[in-house]
Amino acid sequence: MVPMKTHRSIAAMALAATMLASSIMPAAAAVQPVQVDNDLHITDEDWVQEADGYQGKTSVTFEVVNEGGGGEGPGPGPGGDEDPTIFSAYVPTVLPILMDLDGNVVAPTNAKVINGVEDRAIQVEGMEATEAAPDEKVFGFSLAGEDMTGDMASLPIRIEADGELDLDMQAEIPAQSEVRAESEIATVLFALDWADGSGEDVSSSLTVDWENGLLIPGSNKEAVFKWSSTDSNDKLVSVESSNPEIADVADIMTLSAGEYTGQLPVTVNAKSRGTTTITGELQSGETASFKVEVSEYNASGEPSVDIDGELNEGDTLEPGDITVNVPIITPDGEEDTMPVTPDELPSTELKPGDNEIELEVDVNGQTITIIIHINIVSSNPSNGLTQSIQEAQAMGFTFSSYEDGLQIDSFENLQFKSEINVPEQIGDFKVLKIGDDVFKDETNLTKITLPDTVTIIGSFAFGGCTNIKEIKLPDGVTSIGSLAFSDMPNLKYVNIPESCTTFGSLAWSEEAAPGNESSVLDIQSISLVEKDYSIRDKSPFSSWKGTIIIPEGVTKIGEDFLYNYSSAGSPVTSVILPSTVNSIGNSAFRSCYGATINLPESVQEVEPMSFTGVPCLEMSREQYDKWGFCGADGVTIDGAKGIELTADNMNLIGLTGEETTLDLTARFNGTDGHDYYVVNIGDDAFKNNNYLETLKIGGTVLYTGESSFEECQKLKSVTIVDGLATLGNYSFMNCSSLQEVSLPNSLTWIWNGVFHGCTSLADLVIPDSVTTIYSRAFYGIPHITYHGAAEGSPWGALSIN
Repeated sequence: MVPMKTHRSIAAMALAATMLASSIMPAAAAVQPVQVDNDLHITDEDWVQEADGYQGKTSVTFEVVNEGGGGEGPGPGPGGDEDPTIFSAYVPTVLPILMDLDGNVVAPTNAKVINGVEDRAIQVEGMEATEAAPDEKVFGFSLAGEDMTGDMASLPIRIEADGELDLDMQAEIPAQSEVRAESEIATVLFALDWADGSGEDVSSSLTVDWENGLLIPGSNKEAVFKWSSTDSNDKLVSVESSNPEIADVADIMTLSAGEYTGQLPVTVNAKSRGTTTITGELQSGETASFKVEVSEYNASGEPSVDIDGELNEGDTLEPGDITVNVPIITPDGEEDTMPVTPDELPSTELKPGDNEIELEVDVNGQTITIIIHINIVSSNPSNGLTQSIQEAQAMGFTFSSYEDGLQIDSFENLQFKSEINVPEQIGDFKVLKIGDDVFKDETNLTKITLPDTVTIIGSFAFGGCTNIKEIKLPDGVTSIGSLAFSDMPNLKYVNIPESCTTFGSLAWSEEAAPGNESSVLDIQSISLVEKDYSIRDKSPFSSWKGTIIIPEGVTKIGEDFLYNYSSAGSPVTSVILPSTVNSIGNSAFRSCYGATINLPESVQEVEPMSFTGVPCLEMSREQYDKWGFCGADGVTIDGAKGIELTADNMNLIGLTGEETTLDLTARFNGTDGHDYYVVNIGDDAFKNNNYLETLKIGGTVLYTGESSFEECQKLKSVTIVDGLATLGNYSFMNCSSLQEVSLPNSLTWIWNGVFHGCTSLADLVIPDSVTTIYSRAFYGIPHITYHGAAEGSPWGALSIN
């Protein structure tokens, strides 16, 4: 708060305040604010021409009306010297202050000083207050949010022509006695030192960052106004469009323009085809403009594509690969194109020839859908290759008529080449078929390419080509004969096209199976995967060595898909299933003794023996809880390997065998760096253990092996949670200290002598989910409770129910 001083303004605008005492009201009466709309206006008549320039002087009177009463007499009260009431108000032309005898003050707010001088700025240079009466009344005031208790650091403050300045004021008034209120009147003079600000050396500049680019109706783009000024209060006050029907900008007041210092971003909204000018203006009058041109998308035009770099067969488009020339109608009505680089592109694999691709192109916030065409020159040297009859014969080909074209009947490597390109055309006819045994045992060949015209591959067509590493079959192939790839141990990759509906066996013997551990069989034919096979209609894929990839779009894996009836089983090492699969057929992966197979979350149905013999089935915990092993020999659950816990491998998961409490439902950090779940407990795993007292199993554990906890003499409590289905023979036989056992509703089988000799177990509750109980399972137990359907009770127990 500014304390009262001697008035020393050079040219002052005197604001006189008169405190008048009037009728006395009871102290309990409510004090209500008075609504005042008058503002302090400074006009041309207030200006005086002085030697050092224009100066002004304006007086305004403020009233303080005492409406209190009922006081206790002279002396300080709740609002007196020791407990003054602080009064803050914006100053209007007339300020009625309502005050009771205790000095409680209420007054109106939201007044401003308004510069009404035409085309002239004023500048507030200082402020002071003096008191004419001896009363201890203190007044203070602030401008533009300054702290009233400190120096006016922001002075001088400039008020532009027609500008406003918030004026805030505080008053401390001691408690009034009835006598003082009636007899004393105080007058306080407020002085604002101000002068002509229009002649100050104020310089400012305003620029705008804008790049038009392509705008169509519905587009929007940001422009940034930037300014500098010697007046710290200078700011952007307006941004307007010369033709808002073409493009407009948001009201800068909604953008909190006053919160920006030195720059303000504004959004230009394109509305219709044409040209407009956007102009921004500073408070000081400085302006900056830019032109906005709005085009219109020409839906009847033909977009073109510029390719950045090189695109080849098999590539997929990535951002930056292409620039689309979008057809437009310019603001002047002319047809033209505008280059746009799409941020997102479809992941379509490019094929030889014309590729028609639908794109969604973002034109500065407005999305349009267009069709583009990209022509890819085939990387297959066979496509377009034409040979005369003599040239084809010189290469070693023999051929004959097939349908409306030719078939290759045989090949002899007369020119001793390592790479052979089968021609698309010989003479006047297209090559449509590769016959049986055509390239059989051509061990010198390392690569064979086929034209896209070929639709049939005969039996043993490539069999025995031991040095060929890759075969890429044309997309139009519909049939592949038996043993077409037999005895090709170095074959790293072969595809089965989507068009293929007939496929013979890969090999008749394990020795002749194509591929190796690093080979990939890329099955693109959905129909061949979803087909049900049988012992008579043997799966053509079960002899593949290496990885098999199943295509997206497959919803079902057919019965016996990879079932290999030989004793060695299928040599497949891994199978990658797509996220579209929801059903696994019976025995689909049976006998894949060396395979790792992932089970997608999309799978909803698994038939019996689907994965019988599979050493590693990768699945989620939810899938494991639902289906268990699905017939597999081993599982990986959410990345943790399933382990059958035995006496020999306890150290793998950090167990010593001397634990008194053991929780086998937990996930273990293996000493080899892998995580593990216990899925089975092996035979004799903890037999004759003299440490174990408390045991918890189940969860991921599906069964306990024979005699797994037999003769654990200190074991007192066993809790088996949901998950475990089978208690193996003699699992807890002769655990004579066992007193508490909790069995889950997932339990279905209890084998021979499981609790034989557990004589300390006074009562055992068997869940009704158990359907099979073998003899002497509870021999010597005093009592069991069971209401299920298993036959042969009481299975050695002394009493039941």
